[in-house]
Amino acid sequence: MQHGFVGVTAMVLLAWGVSACATLSEGECRTANWYELGRLDGANGQPRSRLNNHAEACGEYGIIPNPEAYFQGRDDGLARYCTPESGFEVGRSGGSYQGVCPPGDEAGFLAGYRDGRAIHQVSQELASVERDIDRLENRLASDGVDEDERRALRLEIRALDREFRSLNRELVRMESNAATRGSWKR
Repeated sequence: MQHGFVGVTAMVLLAWGVSACATLSEGECRTANWYELGRLDGANGQPRSRLNNHAEACGEYGIIPNPEAYFQGRDDGLARYCTPESGFEVGRSGGSYQGVCPPGDEAGFLAGYRDGRAIHQVSQELASVERDIDRLENRLASDGVDEDERRALRLEIRALDREFRSLNRELVRMESNAATRGSWKR
């Protein structure tokens, strides 16, 4: 009985792995609203080439996308994506920008993106320092640490704590400046 379960699990995982590569399932291809799919892709900052991925996925089922409807929807989606607010959120979350915004909207998007990206980087540094402090504190609390090593660990923890506080102040300052400068106030 257990071998059957393992076999079925392996088949499900294999099928999931194969379908994870396709952008759309057969059912999604058959019922696709190409305008809406384009709008969603645009709102998520997907490049024009995303339609090629959809066409390849749907081609396996003999279904051809409607490029006119898709690109009209994508343009409408990009209008929502290519804003300073969206750029800020994409950057702050650590997302990447794929150069999809029209020239008239790109400068605003990139201004927000740069602010968000800088905040993301400081947040990552802050998390790294916090992990280092936790690691050293765990070492300090462990058995078998002699007094010289304890002194060295305490000094290193103090230095990291100062760095943590400095980064935290920098993060607060950056978030305040971004909110003041942009229309993407948080």
